Amino acid sequence: MRSGVTLMELLAVSVLVAAVGMVSLPLFQVLVVDIPRVKRAVDAHANLCDALRQVRRDVEEATGVVEADPTRAPPGHLLTVAHGVESVRYRLAAGQVIRERIGRDGRQVGPARTWPAPGALVGCRLLERDGRAVAVVVTTSVEVSQKGRRFKKLANTGVFFIGSCRRGGGTGR
Repeated sequence: MRSGVTLMELLAVSVLVAAVGMVSLPLFQVLVVDIPRVKRAVDAHANLCDALRQVRRDVEEATGVVEADPTRAPPGHLLTVAHGVESVRYRLAAGQVIRERIGRDGRQVGPARTWPAPGALVGCRLLERDGRAVAVVVTTSVEVSQKGRRFKKLANTGVFFIGSCRRGGGTGR
């Protein structure tokens, strides 16, 4: 009886290890690359949904829309709605959605609220009836890159009616 391993046995084991490694390489890539990328996109989408809920509350309680035209607003501006003596402004900057309360003097009132959303794409437009804004359409999506190409994922659209939940007017919830 001889103890040890022959060269043929070592070659057979190394071929098997190489075959198992080649089969498991795509799984390893999914674990290391794809899952974190998808998690970042889902986290950004969840933050956008939270921001969208706040936009909905602000628009439904608004007395009017001050600005929602990106062609006339500063870069990154999304929407400004009037709330009595102050306005609420939304903008997209540095991978986050920012909500600021603005007083009549044009200065910020209180701290801004932010939602981190890297890769977020957000757009706002007004729906008008008889020359008067009646609703705001907000579209959101997250841009992800995969194999050198960029894709829009997790698209969402909300239509919010201006002043629909204001006390003394509107339809309520």
